[in-house]
Amino acid sequence: MKCIAGFAGVATVLMCTCAAGSAADQMNYLSKELVTIRALHPAKPVQAGVYGSDTSFLIGRSKRLIFQYLGMPDACWAPARIEPCVSARGWTYLFSKSPPGWFGGTLDLDLTFSEKAKITSAKWHLGK
Repeated sequence: MKCIAGFAGVATVLMCTCAAGSAADQMNYLSKELVTIRALHPAKPVQAGVYGSDTSFLIGRSKRLIFQYLGMPDACWAPARIEPCVSARGWTYLFSKSPPGWFGGTLDLDLTFSEKAKITSAKWHLGK
């Protein structure tokens, strides 16, 4: 994988090239992007260059598989606030990072799960 940094407005965008391949290849790509973003301590906001990429390969995948590749979600949403995140119906992964005190401009991957813990929706979301 080869990564370069580009500038899009105020945010730095990490653009990594990866040949489209199997679902496992695409999961590995997302995993590496997320690990890279989480490890950064940027002076300006940084986003992975994955916004708008196809998420259809995620549909039908299990919560266990997502956890295996991406780890614990950065946020989760559930009907009951007392539910642990692992059992929540929705998980969000942040594919962006901002310095302390910087608000907005997030790049999120929102995943919705069925009652059988399979992904029913996977969408990119630009936060404000």
